[in-house]
Amino acid sequence: MSRSGPRAVVRHIKLAFRKQTLVHLLICESACNLPKRTHVLPKFIIGRSWSRTIVTDRFGSICGWSTVCGAFLVAGCIHSGSRELAPNNWQSPQKNPAATHYVTIDVTVSPTHQLNMSAVYEGKIAAGCWKGPLSLAGDGGSPVTHTVPIPLAGSGEHFHGQFIVDQYLPGKCGWHLQGILASVSKDGLPAREFLVAQAFDRTKTVESVHFNTTSTPSFIRFKYSTPTWAGFKKDEKSQQGITDETQSIETNIIDEDGPH
Repeated sequence: MSRSGPRAVVRHIKLAFRKQTLVHLLICESACNLPKRTHVLPKFIIGRSWSRTIVTDRFGSICGWSTVCGAFLVAGCIHSGSRELAPNNWQSPQKNPAATHYVTIDVTVSPTHQLNMSAVYEGKIAAGCWKGPLSLAGDGGSPVTHTVPIPLAGSGEHFHGQFIVDQYLPGKCGWHLQGILASVSKDGLPAREFLVAQAFDRTKTVESVHFNTTSTPSFIRFKYSTPTWAGFKKDEKSQQGITDETQSIETNIIDEDGPH
């Protein structure tokens, strides 16, 4: 004999809730590249306390709360974690097959230091491409990023390389170049990172002695012995602004502890 009556209805409702919640979690798993073990989460979500509440609700209300909770979980999953996207993430930028804006970069650094350079691209918060604390309003956080190493040639204290400003298509995230990062290390000590150049928007930023779009060289001054110390001279440029017209960048990274 087939089951019928209130108990059968409640059982049907619980199964429907389980299936819908699992669908939301599968979406979350796909979006965040989570391991398959994520499937254990429904046990937490539909514990006994949830079951008692479900029995007293209407079927429509249950489906509604399931959808809200699932959407909240997916949003939390998408916006949590590191700003730097993992490889093959669904938000990752697509290469621009018609890139035209190439910029050369020349760097001077102490021969006792090891140098690595990277181009950092980021999405837009307004496009929903951000990471950080999740709120019910769906705001907060910082733009997602995609970092690309810049191959360097040279030896001693002089190096040069090239990066592409429009390397990626804007896509849904509005991908654009954020800046150029220099990583300096020596003697096995932790690397120090400096933003030597960044995109310059003339509608939002005013040029200054320390940050401008001219072709004059910039100077990054620091002390390896004092991680919190960073200095610059009064009339010295410390960061390069990148615009549509920028063709080359020259920067000098100076450890004030020496040797230079």
